[in-house]
Amino acid sequence: MQDPYRSPSARLDPLDERSPRSSIVAILLGGLLVDFFGTIVVSVILAVALGTVLAARGYAEPDVVRWLDSDAYLYVTSAFGLLMTIAGGYVAGRWARVREVWHGALAGALSLVLGIPFLLLPEGLDPLWLNLLLRTIQIPAAMFGGRQAQRRAERSMPEPMA
Repeated sequence: MQDPYRSPSARLDPLDERSPRSSIVAILLGGLLVDFFGTIVVSVILAVALGTVLAARGYAEPDVVRWLDSDAYLYVTSAFGLLMTIAGGYVAGRWARVREVWHGALAGALSLVLGIPFLLLPEGLDPLWLNLLLRTIQIPAAMFGGRQAQRRAERSMPEPMA
């Protein structure tokens, strides 16, 4: 008979917080919401902020439009778009809880496919070298985000019970 004042001898394993979730939801959440729409929202916010600052400084509308059509603005929005791709891969990996890098890659691929219609817009490929560079590194960038999610999950995993 077991002593009633002693804890039971059966070990209780902690709940597995890394049980997988839906891969489709993870890819859509990371690829579509964070990367694709995040890039659009950040680009709009940057355009509004830049337009507001320039208008407050007395620039006329043609000058504001020239700034928004400049290469510098294009490079800044492209950099933020790349950060959103990394964030999308991270969110996809964190949501999936398994094969984080793979889910990040699929989120990046989904975002890449959804971005193709934007290339068909007038001046959608200008400059060509930048578009080729961004399309080439989009999936690896999302995989990097997935890898960061994997590293975070590995750090937060409880130690196995002996």
